Amino acid sequence: MWGATGKSPLLVNATTEPYTLHGLSKCRQIAGAIQQLDEVLGPDIDLPAEERDRISAGRVGKWVVASFIPFRGLIREVSGANAQDRKVNAAIQAGLTRRGFLKGVGSAKGCRYPASPAPASVVQARVNELKAMEQEKDAKKKAKSEAKADAKSDRDLAFKTEPDARQPSPKN
Repeated sequence: MWGATGKSPLLVNATTEPYTLHGLSKCRQIAGAIQQLDEVLGPDIDLPAEERDRISAGRVGKWVVASFIPFRGLIREVSGANAQDRKVNAAIQAGLTRRGFLKGVGSAKGCRYPASPAPASVVQARVNELKAMEQEKDAKKKAKSEAKADAKSDRDLAFKTEPDARQPSPKN
């Protein structure tokens, strides 16, 4: 979705025309446009917070690396990186605005989700799905931990191929 310049054509278009409805007269078309934005922007605010707020390793890694670079702000300003960040952030904001606009139009037309905001039933279904995924992940982690413990206990057992029996020495 993102080009070599770090820009999504979808978001660049949203920057220039966030409120256009050109080619979006049917609910299915609106839903398709919203789903494209979801692919670039991630989950919308109408979905569960657990889904939107997940911390990614990439985000944490960027923050850690950035915190170790002295004069980072000055270097970014001189190199033009801050200007690029501002453009990317503006494109993201335009995409978020466009998605909200399209959901409002879909809602006014009587369209169903995803061409309108998610109803409580969709949100609850997604919460249940996330809980099931988390439980599955925990079960796999527990099974892996138990397998490691079993393997360790098997290594701790000493097996001998010969009995440890000693013959008494003959007495003279």
